[in-house]
Amino acid sequence: SGGYRWGTAVANTVVSPPASIRPTVLVAAKAGVEGQPVTFTPSLKYPYSRDLTLCYNTSDGTATVAAGDYTALGNTCFTISAWTTIGPTIAVPTLLETVTETAETLKFNVWGSTTPITGTIKATAGTIKANTT
Repeated sequence: SGGYRWGTAVANTVVSPPASIRPTVLVAAKAGVEGQPVTFTPSLKYPYSRDLTLCYNTSDGTATVAAGDYTALGNTCFTISAWTTIGPTIAVPTLLETVTETAETLKFNVWGSTTPITGTIKATAGTIKANTT
């Protein structure tokens, strides 16, 4: 009968699962005054269905560790729980200098360790403003 043929055709059809959706990590650029930390709060654009482990570090921009502008953060990881979107607040210590300088920047880098995220490495700038006091 027609119903049997249709049911058999449907049952024999190979169904491919949808392409994996990669989480989108957002990290806003931040600023702080030298001597005070520059803080970053990584978040997800949309909730993700599993716990998501992300890693981060800092790297030099116009501000450098060698010049004593900030204290580098090495590779460190954290987890954003399933169905939530906000990660921890991460503070990058900046150092008070006696030399008057213009604003300088450092890079805050985030990447996925257990799940690929949209893009390869998400980087944003942290601006260290001169302390004029």
